[in-house]
Amino acid sequence: MRGQLRHLLGCLNRPWVQIQVLPFTVGQHAEMMGTFTLLRFEDDPDLFYAGSYGGGHMTANSQVIRERSVGHARLQATALSREDSAALIARVTEEQYGHQPGPAVA
Repeated sequence: MRGQLRHLLGCLNRPWVQIQVLPFTVGQHAEMMGTFTLLRFEDDPDLFYAGSYGGGHMTANSQVIRERSVGHARLQATALSREDSAALIARVTEEQYGHQPGPAVA
């Protein structure tokens, strides 16, 4: 886990990566239905993909894409900011794993 948290911290300055933590205190929300991916293209229709156990579903249905986009935007607005998320990840890493020696570097 420590390695995963450190990896997240290392990704914070990548231009195409945005890490935001959604606190448990937010409670239930519509996006708890499962993971999904929105694929946006300049010259082709947008696609929505939802994975599930034993398969997945992909659609270019504009209504589905609009609903999931709005849901994602609401979730993102509820999450901690990028800066607060980074501070939380760093604090948890230090509190939980700071006292442990790191892996040997070759």
